[in-house]
Amino acid sequence: MPPKTKRRAARRALQSSLPDWIEKIRSSEQSGNLVVAYDLATQGLAKHPNNVDLRYLATRVLARSGSTHQAAALYARFGFASSRDHEVAALGARILKDQALSSHRPAALIAAARAYSRIFDLTRDYYHAVNAATLYLLAGEDNRARFFARHVLAVTARRTGRTSLDQYYRLASRAEAALICRETAVAAALLRDAAQHFGDQFDAAATTRKQLRLVCGAIGIQCDLLDVLRPPAVVHYKAGARVQHRANTSRAAELATTIATFLAVHRVGYAYGSLAASGEILCAEACLRAGIELHIILPFKTDEFIAEMVRPAGPAWLRRFEICVARATSLTFSTMDAYQGDDELFTYADRLAMGISLLRGQYLDTEVLHLEVRNAGRVPDPAGYAANLRTWRSHGHPAHVTAAKTPIPKRLPDPRHARRMNRIPARFARALLFGDVKGFSRIPDNLIPIFQQRIMGAIARVLRHYDQHVLYRNSWGDAIYVVIDDPMVAAECSLSIQEAIAKTRPGRYGLSTDLAMRLAVHFGPVYDGRDPIRDEVTFFGAHTTMTARMEPVTAPGQVYVTEAMAAAVAMASPANLRVEYVGNVELAKGFGAMRMYALSRFRRAGVELLRAQD
Repeated sequence: MPPKTKRRAARRALQSSLPDWIEKIRSSEQSGNLVVAYDLATQGLAKHPNNVDLRYLATRVLARSGSTHQAAALYARFGFASSRDHEVAALGARILKDQALSSHRPAALIAAARAYSRIFDLTRDYYHAVNAATLYLLAGEDNRARFFARHVLAVTARRTGRTSLDQYYRLASRAEAALICRETAVAAALLRDAAQHFGDQFDAAATTRKQLRLVCGAIGIQCDLLDVLRPPAVVHYKAGARVQHRANTSRAAELATTIATFLAVHRVGYAYGSLAASGEILCAEACLRAGIELHIILPFKTDEFIAEMVRPAGPAWLRRFEICVARATSLTFSTMDAYQGDDELFTYADRLAMGISLLRGQYLDTEVLHLEVRNAGRVPDPAGYAANLRTWRSHGHPAHVTAAKTPIPKRLPDPRHARRMNRIPARFARALLFGDVKGFSRIPDNLIPIFQQRIMGAIARVLRHYDQHVLYRNSWGDAIYVVIDDPMVAAECSLSIQEAIAKTRPGRYGLSTDLAMRLAVHFGPVYDGRDPIRDEVTFFGAHTTMTARMEPVTAPGQVYVTEAMAAAVAMASPANLRVEYVGNVELAKGFGAMRMYALSRFRRAGVELLRAQD
């Protein structure tokens, strides 16, 4: 084949692969793997740098992943501001809205509202009008807010939803518009109608409640009318009595009835907890009988857990354990490490389960409860559970105790447990931070000293600020590894690093403006030890390796955290931080998939509206 013909064939092959790139990106995006979708988009752009669809998808994926700053930069670089495509314009409005709600500056809110109003003028789609109305309201532009709210009411009056969910969104938007117009009774009636249409799409109801809470806060009314959209409650359960191993059958039957009553009274729809005999198994069985979504979280491998926490209660409880595991919605291990008699793993698993239940409650915008089930069964590390419970209660989360009326005998000591603890070193839960700079490999050699001085120097200054909590730090090239004794300090430190790098404005020093730090943070049990090569303190274990595999798949400019770290943040209930689910992301080097969350900061003004009295 002549060279010219070969070149034409190669170009045709390249062009024919374009739909494949787009399909892969959209598939990953729909499944929630936003980081994978972004990586695919960048790979596709390397082959098709001028393709508008790939540019749009790359920008949209970044926006959805929480990388608002990077999405805005791409939007500007691709010249989308001048596009006449309605989808592209809507993406720009969405980016402006995310920026405005995070800063809550009136000028930013008005800019986002104007972007939505321009799209509405072209499309007459009520979705854009209701967003414009709410943004104008939050900015204090009450007359403009009412103007667009009346448009929403007019447009939606002439339309009906094709599906039940379409009808829900139409009615919910009408309710939002009615609230903006101060027609509270009308809004309440519309919300009651809307509640008949969302079915089991509780995420849709949660999104509506969060948006309408902003509106209620802005117009100064209570949020009671939103209760009609409240999803079922979430419960974390725990067998909390320190008693003997052998379970009492009559007491178990009595307790099962008490648990079932509690679940029904509180309209529980989701449950998280462990599966020790007998109290936790009783709770899990009650959830399954009531059709409640059950999520089991074990502290280590199943066979060891059975040996420690199930089999001593008798063979019948083992069969019941296996049935619960088979019927549960999910089974999660807080760690796949060996038990080794280390009761810290139980405390870590409890903290994880409590935090995950809070995350689920935040996502669904619903009530989260704790249920302590008192019946037979050993409770490892009762002081650790008590500390977790104090943290839970200190942030105003309800905690209930249910127990059989029959007196419960005292716990018998377990000599095997004591022997193991005497000979096996303990692990401690630490916050682990890994990061590197995307784009570092393209820095020319003569600019690397400037990179070290400006970028790595900025990171060093942040670490010095948190010096009393930093147990270990290391760096190589553009990469860092930091161990911190408190997960909340680690959260603040990681965000401060990103903010410090943003302030350096690398373009001023000849460095690429594309430089962006990727930070991954995990909270998990690791060994404290000594590096025999460097002769210094070090921290190691399976959780360290896992965190290192997270960093390469973190979106640039973002702080991604594991579910365990997100749960620790949720347990602390900080007013100025939030975590948002990114997806089940494939880790680097074939290390499997993991649920990840994006960590970000709330500004105080925005928090006050978001947390308006419910």
